Amino acid sequence: MGPVLGAVIPLMLLTPFIIWMFVKWNRNPEGAVALRTRSDTWSTPGTPNEVLTRIIDRARDRRAFVEFRSDHAADMGIGSQTMFRLWGFLTPSLSIPTRFRIAVRPLDEWQTEVSVEAQSDPGWYAADNRLVDRIYARAFTAILGMLREASKASASTSP
Repeated sequence: MGPVLGAVIPLMLLTPFIIWMFVKWNRNPEGAVALRTRSDTWSTPGTPNEVLTRIIDRARDRRAFVEFRSDHAADMGIGSQTMFRLWGFLTPSLSIPTRFRIAVRPLDEWQTEVSVEAQSDPGWYAADNRLVDRIYARAFTAILGMLREASKASASTSP
């Protein structure tokens, strides 16, 4: 056996143990990762249906998927658990696995209130530490900013 193969075989044998220890030390006792949440509320011009449609269209342009939609609410998700596990902190903000619920309600004839609740969705046995907290803080800021920008009416649709 050459020197390279002699070093690779023990490493291959130890890899499952190393992964098991990393998972064991970086999770809470129940095995599930602690969920991180953030919410935001703002008002924007337009009817609730127009505003919700603008938000969903922009989110779909960013590869979000719609799980549920009604006249005044939508449940959506964005990102990939697999990509997050492979790339970790190098994952782009809008690709961090996140679920969000959007609710709209009319304030008056031309104003709508938008409420968004974002929740982390890293999957089971993902790392749970301060670095992940910062990654999700960055993701929530990017997602909520994108949704806030999408909810604004263009000059042609404002009253």
